[in-house]
Amino acid sequence: MPNQGIRRFQAQFLKPVSVTDNRQVPAFGSFLEIHRQGASVRTAVTLFEGITTLVDVFDTGGVLVGDTVSFWSDGSESGTIATVDPAGRTVGVSYGNPGQVNLAVGDRLLSTSAVPPVYSDVNGSNVIANSLIALDSAGGCDFYRKVPSIDALLFGGGLTTRLYADLDVGWARRGPGFLNAQDYPNIQDAINALPPSGGTVYIPSGTYYSGSTTKFDGIVINNSNITIEGDRLTILQMATTELTKDMVLLNAGGVTLRNLFLEGPGAAGAGCGIRCEGRNQSNVPIDVAGFVFEDIVIHNSASWAIKLYTDSTKAQWNHVLNRVTCYDAFGGADGVTGGSVLIGPRDTGPVQISMRDCQFNGPNFGSFGAGLTKG
Repeated sequence: MPNQGIRRFQAQFLKPVSVTDNRQVPAFGSFLEIHRQGASVRTAVTLFEGITTLVDVFDTGGVLVGDTVSFWSDGSESGTIATVDPAGRTVGVSYGNPGQVNLAVGDRLLSTSAVPPVYSDVNGSNVIANSLIALDSAGGCDFYRKVPSIDALLFGGGLTTRLYADLDVGWARRGPGFLNAQDYPNIQDAINALPPSGGTVYIPSGTYYSGSTTKFDGIVINNSNITIEGDRLTILQMATTELTKDMVLLNAGGVTLRNLFLEGPGAAGAGCGIRCEGRNQSNVPIDVAGFVFEDIVIHNSASWAIKLYTDSTKAQWNHVLNRVTCYDAFGGADGVTGGSVLIGPRDTGPVQISMRDCQFNGPNFGSFGAGLTKG
């Protein structure tokens, strides 16, 4: 069948009114250029002229040997993919320009060699030229594709070029490592049903709360290699009486949260939006590494919107926060021990975190030991 494996992609994009006015309006007059899924840098590394360097990545994505890739931070530098090791999560990058270039955690390796075909119709018969989509008057786009995940560049219409990575909303996944939360009575039940090796719980668009068909009353993640992925309109709403319970409690590293709107109880208490204390469910200190939070909004949390700790004997590494917004957080039961974000070790220790396009609107911003605070 011509449309076997084809999936629809719909989204709206916004842009500032002007360079001096950050109010958001539809990105009319802008274009979305589709690329194969790239790979995000997991460990900071320096590339040198004429040398192939192994780069640790969170996932090798869709990059292929021989690809030319641009380096996003800003896309001004590029290299060539010499090796790809999905199991080892590394790619060999050859840098041919004079001198050297530094890649930071979270920088994207964006393939510019070949673009995946995208289509204007559900049958996949009308190919969109150059995989370049003009946004409509509402900043929207509507097209079809046969690859599970893509990267895209948004540009034109007065915009500085923006990179959108891992656009894969609505893709129908298969296998025991992918579960649809709506197949279970509670989102937590779906998380518990994942195999020991981890996997993905997909939460389709909708509002989930304690009385919904698929219930949400807070989730706890005790294992690594787990992704909780919503759609553009996936809302997880905490009951107004749940002032001491966390919306998301992380008892292991290697967890990805993507495309979620976390709506808190709307009153002060001890519960956080996303919390990790750097200890497992038995209160034993653990190495916490590799949290990825992308396209997350946290509103009305009882205490901290985001609280990430590690034990003083452990380090937290390679966390990536992209497009995370925290606002109207309550200051905890005492008005002080809560706010937008608190990140850091309990006493001393290294912290390595990449933040991009994040907004933290208080009321408080934490500071703890040698930890990292962003406001």
